Amino acid sequence: MSGKSRLLLMVLISMVLFLLSGCLNSHYDGIICAKNDEFNRVLVIQNVSKELIEEKEIGEIIKLAQKNDGIWFGVQKEKYEKLNIGVKVEVEYSKNGNTLTSDPPITGAKNIKVIE
Repeated sequence: MSGKSRLLLMVLISMVLFLLSGCLNSHYDGIICAKNDEFNRVLVIQNVSKELIEEKEIGEIIKLAQKNDGIWFGVQKEKYEKLNIGVKVEVEYSKNGNTLTSDPPITGAKNIKVIE
């Protein structure tokens, strides 16, 4: 195999690995509707408004999350402390990560950022 062919093969393998790593991550946008201080988790629900969750008990919020595919995301403590209920966030998480099959499910966030 010539040097040029070897280089082309290495570039091709690198591109495939890069694309595959992107396929394993997923994004989820929604509103932080609850926080769990004990485990540094935030409950994010898509397609809800801040007004919809105001003055609701945690049981009602959980039911709302179950209807709207909400997810509990574990985050680092420093980031957790800066997040507030009612803000819109974009969460990146691993599709192949350790997801607990509760309802709503629980998984770890790779990255979470406030978008509104």
